[in-house]
Amino acid sequence: MKQVAALIREAKLVVAVDSAPMHIAAAMQTPVVGIFGPSYEHMWGPWRVPHRIVSSDRHSCRSCNQWGCAGSGVSDCLATLPVESILTAANQVLAERANQTTRK
Repeated sequence: MKQVAALIREAKLVVAVDSAPMHIAAAMQTPVVGIFGPSYEHMWGPWRVPHRIVSSDRHSCRSCNQWGCAGSGVSDCLATLPVESILTAANQVLAERANQTTRK
């Protein structure tokens, strides 16, 4: 975990599902794009760090906290997220970071 934290500290951005790397990034003040499916971003999302949350607005069952749909281990609300929405969120966070750096 020390090595993961060291890598994350040097990163410009971390894109991760609700997991240890996402929380480490927030703790290390590394900007985050948090990808949420069955977990609740308002409870488990990153805070006190520049971030964007990407989650499905098409699944009324979100935030079910279940291990996959119907016990399958695969959450449809994650599997069907458009890659474009994640890339857009990443570009937004990186642009904000670049703007803050140039203002200093």
